[in-house]
Amino acid sequence: MAPLVPGREKGKLTMSDTAEYYTKLRDRAAKLAQSLDDAVVALAVTHIDVEEIGKGDIGDEAEMSETSLEDLRRCIANAAFHVRMAEQINNSYLRDLSGYLENLGLDVTRASSGRAG
Repeated sequence: MAPLVPGREKGKLTMSDTAEYYTKLRDRAAKLAQSLDDAVVALAVTHIDVEEIGKGDIGDEAEMSETSLEDLRRCIANAAFHVRMAEQINNSYLRDLSGYLENLGLDVTRASSGRAG
């Protein structure tokens, strides 16, 4: 198994290595948080699009059936629910990582270096 930080064996991290590693993990989790937030927004827009499909203007047979429309609504609602669950899990992990960085004496707001590697 590869070491956590190149050039270091597992369990042999220095304080600097640990801070760097935790910061990298926090950056990755922050990137995931942004992706999940984008997914929530996309699903909200999708919900609006589904409702637009459901507007039957003249009751023609080419319009989506109420059963199919309800199935589609349920699918989008379930997807949104699961993305929000993923957000909660990731946000909890982000709080844990912020706590670890604070315990190392780092300013959590400045610990993030941008995009994850």
